[in-house]
Amino acid sequence: MNFQTAIEHIFLFEGGLVDHPKDPGGITKFGISAKAYPELGVDGVRCISKEEAAHLYKRDYWDVLRCDDMPDGLRLMVFDCAVNQGAAYAAKALQAALAVQTDGVIGPRTLEAARTAHIPRAAHRIAMNRFLRYARNPNWETFGEGWMSRLLSVSLLTLQ
Repeated sequence: MNFQTAIEHIFLFEGGLVDHPKDPGGITKFGISAKAYPELGVDGVRCISKEEAAHLYKRDYWDVLRCDDMPDGLRLMVFDCAVNQGAAYAAKALQAALAVQTDGVIGPRTLEAARTAHIPRAAHRIAMNRFLRYARNPNWETFGEGWMSRLLSVSLLTLQ
């Protein structure tokens, strides 16, 4: 899966302008939040285009996590995890699934472990860790159904 296909999937779940009072990210558009991008401010978030959001996702998530260097079967799972649960958590979730040092840095050891891993098993482990993290989130009652829908969708695509 390449970035263009992955971002199209992300945008199925990261829609237009949202300002939910229980969302710790505050106002968001296409999943880009004022909390994560304070330099944009509320007005910048309101005005961001889908193309600008995609650029931020590519630069700050896909490239930072080195998704192009991962096996195809892990790219969407790791990328979606980063977008929804944070890049640092996504890196550590991948490393935990691969049983390598969980330092949050996707480097040569992590990528080598990914290349030699049983991809469905690694993706399943990431998905399980994501689920457990969601389930412990105090906003589970409000957002849990959406998070599960997203995780199931990503899991199905990852395991194809």
